[in-house]
Amino acid sequence: MRGADAAVASGAQPARDGLAQRIDPARSACVLIGVSTYNERELPRLASVARNVEALARELRDPDVWGIPPERMKVVSDPATVEDVTLPIRKAAELATDTLLIYYAGHGVLHGNSELHLTHRATHRHYSETAVRYATLRAILLEHRATIGRRVVILDCCYSGNAVEGLSSHEVDDLVAIEGSYVMTATPRNALAMAPSGEPYTAFTGELLNVIRQGVPDRAEQQHLSLDDVYAAIRRSLGKRNMPLPGKQDSHDVGKLPFIRNRLSPAEPVPPHVPYWNRVRLAAAGAVLAGVAAAGGLTGHELADDGRPARAPEAKPAPVLTGPCGKGGKASLLSVSDALNEHDEWQGTKVEGLSALALTGGADVGAIALRDEEPGQLFRLQLGSPESLRPEVTGVLGLYRADGGKFTEFDGEGLVIEKGGATVLATAERGPALRRFDLATGRQIGRDFALPDAFYPPPRGEAPRSRSLESLTVTASGTYLYTGAEGPLIRDTDVHGRHQVRIQRLRGRPGGDYVPDRQFAYQTEEGHYLSDLIAVDDTRLLALERGYLRGLGNGIRVYVVDVADAVDVTDIDALDEGTADALLHKRSEPLLDLRKCPDGGVTSDEPQSNPILQNVEGMALGPQWTEGEHKGARPLYLVADNNGRKSQSTRLYSLAVDLRR
Repeated sequence: MRGADAAVASGAQPARDGLAQRIDPARSACVLIGVSTYNERELPRLASVARNVEALARELRDPDVWGIPPERMKVVSDPATVEDVTLPIRKAAELATDTLLIYYAGHGVLHGNSELHLTHRATHRHYSETAVRYATLRAILLEHRATIGRRVVILDCCYSGNAVEGLSSHEVDDLVAIEGSYVMTATPRNALAMAPSGEPYTAFTGELLNVIRQGVPDRAEQQHLSLDDVYAAIRRSLGKRNMPLPGKQDSHDVGKLPFIRNRLSPAEPVPPHVPYWNRVRLAAAGAVLAGVAAAGGLTGHELADDGRPARAPEAKPAPVLTGPCGKGGKASLLSVSDALNEHDEWQGTKVEGLSALALTGGADVGAIALRDEEPGQLFRLQLGSPESLRPEVTGVLGLYRADGGKFTEFDGEGLVIEKGGATVLATAERGPALRRFDLATGRQIGRDFALPDAFYPPPRGEAPRSRSLESLTVTASGTYLYTGAEGPLIRDTDVHGRHQVRIQRLRGRPGGDYVPDRQFAYQTEEGHYLSDLIAVDDTRLLALERGYLRGLGNGIRVYVVDVADAVDVTDIDALDEGTADALLHKRSEPLLDLRKCPDGGVTSDEPQSNPILQNVEGMALGPQWTEGEHKGARPLYLVADNNGRKSQSTRLYSLAVDLRR
């Protein structure tokens, strides 16, 4: 028997039997496969994948979501062989009569004629036989098409779009023959899946979990969400963040069947889970919500069923607002202030868009901040002491062309004060350009400095127009300038979501000319960009990485790198997987992960894994303390750009960082 007749004889319900039927968890089976650990010489570790699988398993077992019985779910963590992947799928296929759901998260690799392969823990990226051909998974589904009503495959891996795009006519025939199938992929066929560093989940699965936990607002009248509803919501969210867009393929309208319960449906009971943004409002109203982990944990006051803080049976200790940022002991939060956000005008000038910071010294710590939008402006600041920030604006200086005219576009991003304090150097992302300005008049001095052609946008170069020169720093001697591109050049490929960017060193003297000297390769964490650089000495740099994941907020990390023995990549045509030996060495752990700091007593109007997080774009490093509690350490100041939005803050931070080798 074949097709529908065989399905009826076996008790299965083919997908064509009507849209009113819900995908029945009691007669379904589910396999969740996550590969987070690899031989890192072959493929990098994916810590977020393990959390993907754990969270997804918990949600799908929940009766208020789908409610699949635990005995009908198989979780496969870090399989070590091809059989470890395929055998659980075969066993689940024998169990399911309604729907077989397969979820896979891990590295996807291409072999042959762009054929998708799913990896396991021991996969060698260059040997196809050490990975699972997606065609093998499809063949298993074909074998059981007579006994299973529907098949749902969800792939969260690089190049997953190859599972549904660009198939041969024979492969398309095979896919259509699997009556009642639905494939959802994290990316198009030639795109990388994103696993933002410091975030709990991969980008695609994070949005999938958001839909499961929060529902879909424009489907609030529906008690259930279909796979198409889920897919559309994920696609909208990823599109707003310029992430790779998911794909899908549907046979026999499986995507229209009711699947999971809609959390926003008025017919459903109010779920006990309180979305993070509600927690932020509660924090602003005075509830103590400390240690909100990215996965959603709570300490301090518990929450009542109606979402309000329940009265604590006994007094709780006061929250720790400042202190060590994690276990490394290299960074400690001293003070945080939103004063510039609360007083966001100075003599009629909006104080916003601060993207770079440079110190002028003094007992009350003077500084200059650069605005990143038109008109080009510098703000003179007094920051207060590192232990107690009290930032205030004391002056504003407009920036002009050498002839006194205004810049038609500027977008300032990097800033240094030259020796003597009479001039500054600034990078503008639009152009891009590196310029010198007179601090007395605000006028440009001389012409733009020469940069390698590659740092300009097409047709002259290969820099994306919105990800070019983002940083600038100068060594204490004034001999070297370092400026870095925020994102990769067009010819430089990402490696599993990690951007490979170029840092350009220029050599010269204060007040004189600077010319390109050497170029270095820097690899960010997944989903992050290079936002700023600070010279610790002639060869050591602090690198500020910044990322953002909608629904989870910002990721802010600072790493230490040393260019002393680094490869000059000026003549390397393209940075890719084969140029790994040319990358600057990064310590395995960051000097600073802002998410791991105490919350500083501040709140956020946007979802953040720690309310202290904001869109940090600039940093400045003070002189070493010679006495006191932080003797031997140095003050590090960070500034967050509010992008001119009410929901974001112009926030100042001060930390003590230990940079001794």
